[in-house]
Amino acid sequence: MIKTRMLKRLLSLAAALALSACFLPPAAVRAEEDSDPSEEPDLLWCGAFGYLLLEDGTADIRSWAGEGMELTIPSELDGIPVSSVGDGAFWCVDGAEYLCRVTVPAGVKRIGVNAFRSCSALEEITLPEGLEEIGAGAFFQCEDLRQITLPSTVTEIGPSAFALCYQLEGITFPAGVTTLADGMFDECWHLKSFTIPDTVTEIGLNPFSDCKRLEEIVLSPDHPTLEFVGGVLFSKPDRRLVCYPETLPAETYAVPEGTEIIGANAFYHAANLTEIILPDSVREIQADAFSRCASLSDITLPEGITVLRRGVFSHCQSLMGITIPAGVTDIEEYAFYESGVTWVDIPEGVTEIREGTFLACGKLQGLSIPASVTRVGRMAFSDCYRLVAVLLPAGVTEIGELAFRDCKALQRITLPEGVTEIGQKTFSGCKSLRQADLPAGLKKIGYRAFYGCVSLPSIDLPDGLEEIGNEAFYLCKSLTRADIPSSVVRTGKDIFIHSGMEQP
Repeated sequence: MIKTRMLKRLLSLAAALALSACFLPPAAVRAEEDSDPSEEPDLLWCGAFGYLLLEDGTADIRSWAGEGMELTIPSELDGIPVSSVGDGAFWCVDGAEYLCRVTVPAGVKRIGVNAFRSCSALEEITLPEGLEEIGAGAFFQCEDLRQITLPSTVTEIGPSAFALCYQLEGITFPAGVTTLADGMFDECWHLKSFTIPDTVTEIGLNPFSDCKRLEEIVLSPDHPTLEFVGGVLFSKPDRRLVCYPETLPAETYAVPEGTEIIGANAFYHAANLTEIILPDSVREIQADAFSRCASLSDITLPEGITVLRRGVFSHCQSLMGITIPAGVTDIEEYAFYESGVTWVDIPEGVTEIREGTFLACGKLQGLSIPASVTRVGRMAFSDCYRLVAVLLPAGVTEIGELAFRDCKALQRITLPEGVTEIGQKTFSGCKSLRQADLPAGLKKIGYRAFYGCVSLPSIDLPDGLEEIGNEAFYLCKSLTRADIPSSVVRTGKDIFIHSGMEQP
């Protein structure tokens, strides 16, 4: 799945570590791959704690070089009061993976972004009154955390703060928090009940996605911004369906008339549903809205829909047929990833088959691509192993790498005249491919472009071709003819290795 959807909600960690000569170095030094070393702040060290001195004269803990299963964070470092457990402080440092119990001292106002992320053994954390902010991903993937009491002073909790806390059974949620942020409790598999206070005025992308045991969301009947309709959570201001709990037993669900938005991840993993009825009032369906609805076989999209968002029907393995409304002009990445669709008519107006749109659609046998399409993206049809034929419109000028990788039933492909490059592994593993018609304007055939096309007997390489990449026709066992034109100026290594031809 695209489970990379939760990681994108997390804010990136910007701080890396350097050492002060006066104190012991940490056991591990962390650095983000994309960070600029010239912008990394130097840490001060007091014992096992690395910290930054903030403008208000307080300390922001950024690293820990200690060990042990229990830790009481000091309230002062070098006589400086600690006000923050900062971004990434205990993430990916030696020793933190063994921490079971942590006490945060009085005076700390902020738990930073990813502060305790992936502290997988953490079972208990004591947070002080006076704490105000918990950053995005602060307790992300604290797998053993079962209970947590949040102080009444907390007013802000970031996206995915408790996501992937698989064992979390209960949480005391403060009334001062006004926003339930995106994916706050994603994959909290043991969370059974949650009370939303009346002070919540805003709710983000489904905070309870893939909460497998969530049986009860307690909400006052006169809540100012949220409401339950038939056990389903809605946001009143934007008329958005926020969360269809996956524990609901129904096989058919009719979305109430007047609903305008199906929220991101709204039906995520609602495995019991075979049919979803959408009213004409729905004008937007957000990313991953129906992802992993494994039994969903019947859904009709309203005519007002103009975009199919990222991953919207990913992993819908029972969805064999769907009519895309004529008004749809954009189908985003991985929209049908690993779905059960067998035939798709893409409407006129769509200009691009984006990355992974039909990736691993193992039942897809054919589709209609309109003349408006000019680009086929990376992995667009990769692993569609029943796809027999694809007719690309004349306006296509770009085909991304791996676009047809492992389309094992594909027998023929004709590339339009505007295509100038075949990227790496574009047709690799197309075991049934017997004919590949290449355009006159083709300039480059990339690395392993036709790797493993064991049924391809011959190929006409056009005059004007300039480059053939390494192992371009590797393992093309039936290939006995492929005349290289004199225009080729760059030839890779082993382009015909283990084929029916010899390397020139």
